[in-house]
Amino acid sequence: MRILLPLMLVLVALPMWGDENQAAELERLRAENAELKARVVQLEAQLTELTRSSPASADMDSTESQRVAELEQKVQTLEQLAGVTATGEKVESKRALIKTEYYKKANETVVRTQPERMSITHGSRHDHWLSFAYAYPGEQLDGEPEKVTLFIQTQLTGGDYDAKTQLTFTLDAADKLTLTPASYDRVHKRSRTGATTTASNDKETLVYTFTWPQFQQLARAYEVEGTLGKVRFKLTGDQLADLKALRERVRLGV
Repeated sequence: MRILLPLMLVLVALPMWGDENQAAELERLRAENAELKARVVQLEAQLTELTRSSPASADMDSTESQRVAELEQKVQTLEQLAGVTATGEKVESKRALIKTEYYKKANETVVRTQPERMSITHGSRHDHWLSFAYAYPGEQLDGEPEKVTLFIQTQLTGGDYDAKTQLTFTLDAADKLTLTPASYDRVHKRSRTGATTTASNDKETLVYTFTWPQFQQLARAYEVEGTLGKVRFKLTGDQLADLKALRERVRLGV
């Protein structure tokens, strides 16, 4: 795709940088994003031109034929990663970062990212998973969603959180977004670790909501750090790409 996929390709490979190199690294990534955008546009234009000027025939030059095939494969790979073509058609692909499902009972269509483990930089060593989603009534994906929901699920945290646990995102080491839970749930579970010893195996779920402008602000960031209670974490390259993919699908209406 012309906008979404170059961002994916760069952000999936985001390095871990120190504070002293952050500004230079962000500038490099912006330049690389722009270069990749231009390259994808060029590839699509070449594919269109070659296909138009070189109809399939027995005397078609083998080198040119191979070039067409390679360009087609590159475009197909990019579309599979996005789960959608540049013009908005859905692509059924297990490699897609974003899933869309219609729930008949609720009569709503949900667009969501796959749950991914949070990259914790300070605090709890227990598993934390996050995913983003938005929904439309019925089966039509039309316009901007009213809100975007973030689900954080934990395991073995033993009641570290509650219904008042704030979540703060810091965007590119500057702007901040602070959210309070829309809902909180804790499942109590005890697991035996020895003949007479039991340990807490509680599972906690925290749900936060963004307005669409707040989510767009988050999705534009190159680096996102978060604070959840005593835990500090950062969004990985894949998670940043997920945010941009969600935003792009709203733009395309798919």
